[in-house]
Amino acid sequence: MMWCGAAALTPEHLIGDKGLVAILKHFPKLKWKGRGSEAADMHQLVKSYREWAFELNPRLNFQYIARRLAVLGQHKRLRVRLA
Repeated sequence: MMWCGAAALTPEHLIGDKGLVAILKHFPKLKWKGRGSEAADMHQLVKSYREWAFELNPRLNFQYIARRLAVLGQHKRLRVRLA
């Protein structure tokens, strides 16, 4: 569920500088502990996605953004942009 008064997440949000571009710049910098620390690595990954989602739109909750990303990933405009 999205917060009251929040703008819906659109492909344009994901194409912008705070969208997927931010993930491509920030996420390669993450350091993984590797074997035996999978839970800690997963926690770090989800935390990074939550921080990215907050930067993208602080008024939307993370669950809404995660569900919306699954839908928006099918949009042709976004797929062409990422190719």
